[in-house]
Amino acid sequence: MRLIDRYLLRELLIPLFFCLAGGLAFYMTFDLFSCMDDLRRNEAGVTGVLLYSLAKVPQLLVLILPPALLLALLYAISNHSRHNELVAIRAAGVNIWRICAPYLVVAALLGALLFYLNEEWAPQGERLSQSIRKGRKIETEQVFENINFINAMDGRVWNIGKYHVKEKRMESPSVEFIRRSETDVPEPLSIVDRNQPKGDTVKIMAESAQWKSDAWVFKNAQVFTYLYGGEGSPASLPVPERFSELSLAQIDETPEQIESEIFISTFDSFKSARKAHLSLSQIRLYLDSHAGTDNQLIRRIKTLLYSRLASPFTCIVVVLVALPFSLQGGRRNVFVGVASSIVICFCFFLLNEVSLALGAGGYMSPWLSAWLPNLLFGLGGFAAVRKLV
Repeated sequence: MRLIDRYLLRELLIPLFFCLAGGLAFYMTFDLFSCMDDLRRNEAGVTGVLLYSLAKVPQLLVLILPPALLLALLYAISNHSRHNELVAIRAAGVNIWRICAPYLVVAALLGALLFYLNEEWAPQGERLSQSIRKGRKIETEQVFENINFINAMDGRVWNIGKYHVKEKRMESPSVEFIRRSETDVPEPLSIVDRNQPKGDTVKIMAESAQWKSDAWVFKNAQVFTYLYGGEGSPASLPVPERFSELSLAQIDETPEQIESEIFISTFDSFKSARKAHLSLSQIRLYLDSHAGTDNQLIRRIKTLLYSRLASPFTCIVVVLVALPFSLQGGRRNVFVGVASSIVICFCFFLLNEVSLALGAGGYMSPWLSAWLPNLLFGLGGFAAVRKLV
């Protein structure tokens, strides 16, 4: 690493540290004030408050990383311009893009960190913080009741009395599907005649089900088969069969797929979907299960998916936004750069929020609503930097 790179990085990382620390302190204090009544009511104590604050750190970092980077960049580059350091560096024959290389490397690393936080730490931190706030243990928090969902892709309807996330276990599950081909015939079911017209309805009701060896094992199951008599004819009365254990390969909903249904189906707004910090795999599983479906919830989830993919690139965009504004010659007041950075930061993130709201509401394509701010500010910043070369 060249001496100039170390100098530029040092002058950037110091204000970046203070921006991150200040942002964390501000948001954490505000969040603690909003939930202190719940923590006190549930007797969280000093240890619970500290653990709650630590659990919130990944979520808050996701929120403040891009604006903190933008503020730090504009402060650092404006300070260099104020002392004519950039003019001297360029006079020595160093290209602008070469000057910007350390900033772009930092932005790329922070973008990767942002992606990792969104995928791993933020979801775990959200579950932990909510369990502390509600005064529950994590294990009991991960039990969900009265779950109903439809796997539109495979045509199966699920009803689950209780689902235990940690144990991957169901209580009082039932699943219903239409047998459309011979491959859909459950092997243990002697009541199903392979010569019957395809289109029979099969319903499985069980006392419990456990995920074992990549398949659901139903305990004390009853199987009802409604034999379809053809067009215009009602299905015949069911003839039940009983099994102490039953495992069917064609019922291939994984625990992860069911958990995505549980977490996502309760979202009543785009804001609640964002706060849940779902992983990309959970979002994709839900969309795959509802392929071909178009409703308000699907639009919210698609917008969330594209916004998560676009989020790491925000760090690169803020660098391109900061460079043309600050890479000007002459002596400048550093406070002018800070004040202007606040205006730029506000405009960028305001456009981002408005665009995502339009996408979640169905007024704009989900992918366009997620990428529009990055495209506008990124291309605008790149074009402005090229004029300075």
